[in-house]
Amino acid sequence: LPDSISEQWTSLIENVSLGNKQNSELSILNEDTFHFEIAANPILVNEEVSSVSFFIKDVTEKWRMSTWDSIENRVFEQLSRNEDMKTVFDSLLNGMKRICPEMHGYVTKKKENEMELAWVSHPSLSENYINKLPLIPIGPLNGSCGLAAYSMQPVYISNIREFECWEP
Repeated sequence: LPDSISEQWTSLIENVSLGNKQNSELSILNEDTFHFEIAANPILVNEEVSSVSFFIKDVTEKWRMSTWDSIENRVFEQLSRNEDMKTVFDSLLNGMKRICPEMHGYVTKKKENEMELAWVSHPSLSENYINKLPLIPIGPLNGSCGLAAYSMQPVYISNIREFECWEP
């Protein structure tokens, strides 16, 4: 377990072993994110802790829904204040990354009178990548984004090495 979880768990055990009921929330981040509510109750015999009962509840879905609600509220507040679109999309994408850490999202916009997409928001992409590709050409052989903009249809690709729009 990561040190932060071990420390939290150790603290919980130490406190409950002193006879104190403990409630805690625990988050585990690996390939997916899990959130648990833990209730630890000492079982006393002759006023001494003889054992501990644990109730562990998976609250991951509840956490995701609550987080999504706060993301939506933040985005709606930003829109009501007429904040710029980059700020609004950054909030949306960063919030989505909290829910799904392995996701790398971005938003592009078609340049007026051009067959190119310009970056609007890209909080999880490196500036080095953005600098190497400041504009995305629109066309059937210009990667997933270029093809999607060209065909005006979603593009689903399981392996870019085997799809013709990704050929060098």
